[in-house]
Amino acid sequence: MKIAIVTGGSNGIGKATALELGKRGISVILTYNSYKDRAEAVVKEIEKNQGVRAYALKLDLTQISTFEGFVLEVKKSLLDIWNRTTFDYLVNNGGVGANDVN
Repeated sequence: MKIAIVTGGSNGIGKATALELGKRGISVILTYNSYKDRAEAVVKEIEKNQGVRAYALKLDLTQISTFEGFVLEVKKSLLDIWNRTTFDYLVNNGGVGANDVN
């Protein structure tokens, strides 16, 4: 089973990418910042594909101090859900606008 991480996977291009990966049989860890409910809806949609798993993690790209904790959460979810320590693909889609940075 292949696994992809898609940043910004709760809406827009990231959501479309995560859903397409799921349709292709690739499990997904997707990130969100503000829209947990949207992220959970994407997870449910992905998991409609037989044998494909998905998981959503919060990631605020404006707060570098949170990255270490995010990495630990990714490692934990890989072990807990997929019983492995690596992923296969990284889609760096998430981003912030100039008005979003403090």
